[in-house]
Amino acid sequence: MVRDFSNAPDKRLLVGLDRAERIALLVVVLVAGASLVLWFVPAAARLAPSVWSMMTANTAVGLLLAVLGLLSSARTYLRITPWLSGGAIAVLLILSLLTLYEYAFGVSLGIDPLLPHQMGLVYPGRPAPQTALGFLVVGLNLLFVRARQGKWSVVADGLALLLFGLIFVLLGGTIFDAQDVVSIHSSNRTAPQTLLCFMCLACVVARRRAVNGRLLSVLVNIGIGSRMMRIVLPGAVFVPFALFVLAGYMTRSSTISLSYAYAFAASAGSFFLLCLVIWMAWRINAMESRLRDLSLTDELTRVNNRRGFYLLAHQAWRDASRSGSGIAALYFDLDGLKEVNDTRGHDAGSEMICKFAAILSDNLRESDVIGRVGGDEFAVVTTGSAGNVTDMLMRVREKIAAFNEMAGPSASIRFSVGSASRGPGGADSLNALIARADEAMYQEKRRAFAAGSVPARSVKRADV
Repeated sequence: MVRDFSNAPDKRLLVGLDRAERIALLVVVLVAGASLVLWFVPAAARLAPSVWSMMTANTAVGLLLAVLGLLSSARTYLRITPWLSGGAIAVLLILSLLTLYEYAFGVSLGIDPLLPHQMGLVYPGRPAPQTALGFLVVGLNLLFVRARQGKWSVVADGLALLLFGLIFVLLGGTIFDAQDVVSIHSSNRTAPQTLLCFMCLACVVARRRAVNGRLLSVLVNIGIGSRMMRIVLPGAVFVPFALFVLAGYMTRSSTISLSYAYAFAASAGSFFLLCLVIWMAWRINAMESRLRDLSLTDELTRVNNRRGFYLLAHQAWRDASRSGSGIAALYFDLDGLKEVNDTRGHDAGSEMICKFAAILSDNLRESDVIGRVGGDEFAVVTTGSAGNVTDMLMRVREKIAAFNEMAGPSASIRFSVGSASRGPGGADSLNALIARADEAMYQEKRRAFAAGSVPARSVKRADV
């Protein structure tokens, strides 16, 4: 079974994400821990900015429980036992469900004032319903975050996406001051620092699902699509927010009216997406062209490989058949390459192959097709009259003779060649024509062997 390497994770990226995961968890601990300390130490709270009290003590505890739920499988220096992690997840889910139950039925279960809280509020000590919903989604993600196979892996990926969707809604409500989106009362809303912690937790969940999951594995794979996505994702996520923030600022500062602000944001967003799509298409086409060249080009000689040669040769064959022109095939084989490899090393043999390929390429027309079809075998398909073949062979022999004169006997290039042609309206197929040229080449090699100019081992066909 051939492994699909495009779906393999980028190991260097994973190393960086491991560091980012530790930083994200540390941020949550510091923010939630500091908030909890301020609730228990009123003297220190008086020195802190007033925004700190927007995160209730219950919310801080929920965030710390979420961190505990992640630490049993975290690649950090601190790991806890699975039972403690599972217990933290269970408590987080229970607290979030109880809080949502209180909001849904207008009752108080007595859990809100258990920790220090601010008096005089409509719901003292109680997290906002949006925050409780966030904890519920986080807890569900923690339950399935390690799922690897089957439908549960898809469910886990879907929950991770749901978490990001909820965060985007809360982020929009916070940025654009949409009170109903982040709270049900001005004194009871999802705090900015809570949203920051949710973002950090979501990134950790996404990192885990990218390694274990199916849908989100595209985030860390080495394939072209994954690399392209990592480039465009930040812009696709944050540019729309930035445009509407700018539009809102211009509206509030009376620079332009609301209708003009909407027009600006919509048109600028559409233009950005248009540029993004064009750039992606250009990059994909460039990568596709590069991959096609790699699949059709011989790595050593930079001429067509066997697959590329036959692909282009068949196209030349079809063109010649439609135009009614003649077509010819030549088959080349280097003589004595085995001796060069044995006496001077394989690098010298590779250099000889490259030099021969370069001489062939330099003496062909642009319409001719050349390919390395074996270790030391080359084939050429050319269209036109039989004189084209004669002229080309003459040029190649002259260039080889000039090279051998400078290189000396030890580095000289010797080759055998056979040719076969089909006139206009001929019935031979391309494969039959190449086979005839191949056989003609071996007949020439046998004659050279009989004359003593070709070693016996060169006459025997090598397995390609």
